[in-house]
Amino acid sequence: MTKYLLYSIISIIMCLKLHATDFGTKEEAENMLERAVNILKLDKSFALELFAEGEGGFIYKDLYTLCYHIDSGTMYSHPTLTGLSREKSVSEGENIADLIVKNASEGKVNSVNVKVPRFTTGDTKIFDKTLLVTKVEDLACAVGFYKK
Repeated sequence: MTKYLLYSIISIIMCLKLHATDFGTKEEAENMLERAVNILKLDKSFALELFAEGEGGFIYKDLYTLCYHIDSGTMYSHPTLTGLSREKSVSEGENIADLIVKNASEGKVNSVNVKVPRFTTGDTKIFDKTLLVTKVEDLACAVGFYKK
């Protein structure tokens, strides 16, 4: 019952979904990551479902929450890459999963700069992106914003 109430509240708050071609800001990414951490602490399975589906505002403009399982290196949530293994998480010669896991700290948010496409728009052009990274239990999670 609690998770359905939580889902309803999030849906109401985030019912206005902007077009994915808009760039999200650092402040919006920080806010999304904070909400993601809070929901993960309440109900991890439910939170990962929300993130992967983009429900409750977890896909907003070109922002989204992603989480890697630290031990297995499997992507647990992503709008298009859920299930991706750590070995295949490479862009521009950098292993993104390793960067996220290495920089994730419980109770702290760190920044990681990467070069990746904008997955929510289908654009294959490579952009500079800053990932805000944290650790929640056995997950390394991030929300990133693109530099315009």
